[in-house]
Amino acid sequence: MKNVFLIDEDTFRFAYTGEDESGNSYWPPVQLVANIAANCHKIVLFEELQRKYWQHTDALKQERRISVLNMPSVINVLLRNSDKVVYLTEIFDMDLEGTPEDDRLIVRASIQARAILVTDDGRLLARLHENRTLERYNLRAMPPKDALAFSGQAT
Repeated sequence: MKNVFLIDEDTFRFAYTGEDESGNSYWPPVQLVANIAANCHKIVLFEELQRKYWQHTDALKQERRISVLNMPSVINVLLRNSDKVVYLTEIFDMDLEGTPEDDRLIVRASIQARAILVTDDGRLLARLHENRTLERYNLRAMPPKDALAFSGQAT
């Protein structure tokens, strides 16, 4: 089955570096993005998220960080292949009371695109469970290691 993923900006950064926020080796985001690119899956993008991806890429290049997956090239390939991207030009408003304010846009975009929200933000994942957003909107949200199960070869 083909899946659609929305990868939050921190997970994007982890995929770029192969490291978590503490600098420890962290491969699930790298493998997830590689699987999405190699298989029949799609990613969700919208203007603000795409801008954040490029800001991270530029900042990491300035730090002379090496991309373990050559993330800029992978994203360019995904963007050039319209079969790999769900690009949202407008994100609808919806009631997400109880969801952290700074995360509402990615949650709304995930719901709208019927995407799996991939994040390592434990606070966000807990709030989505607590406020029943997952159940109310039939949203799947999980860390990269769990999303790997949905990113293999599509059947």
